[in-house]
Formats: sequence, structure tokens, C-alpha cells
Amino acid sequence: MAGTDSQLHLAQMLENIERIRGWTDGLALEEYLSNRMLRDAVERCLERISEGQGAVLAMTRAR
Repeated sequence: MAGTDSQLHLAQMLENIERIRGWTDGLALEEYLSNRMLRDAVERCLERISEGQGAVLAMTRAR
């Protein structure tokens, strides 16, 4: 089951990466910095990626 859980976390991490890419592709830095809602959304996705990475690492260490 740990393999399946790891795969789920990895899939969710990739989904968050794709969200960030979709929101920011072609955006100038100034545009990004001036959009607080976008910055908050990107930050939340980065948090989810970090949480997923931590979960995968913990599962790997538990083996």
C-alpha cells in the first residue's frame, strides 16, 4: 500500500506543479509580483508540494 500512497502523493505534487506552470507561463515577473491572489495560490501549491515530498520521504524511510 505504501507504493500506492507514494504514487498518489507524487501525482498530487505533479498536479500542483502543473497548476503553477499554467498560472504563470508567459507572465512577466512584475505581473506576478503585482497579483497578490496569484502569489498566494502559487505559495499554497508550493506548500502542498513540500508536504507531499515530506510524506513520500517519511514512507521511504519507514521501509
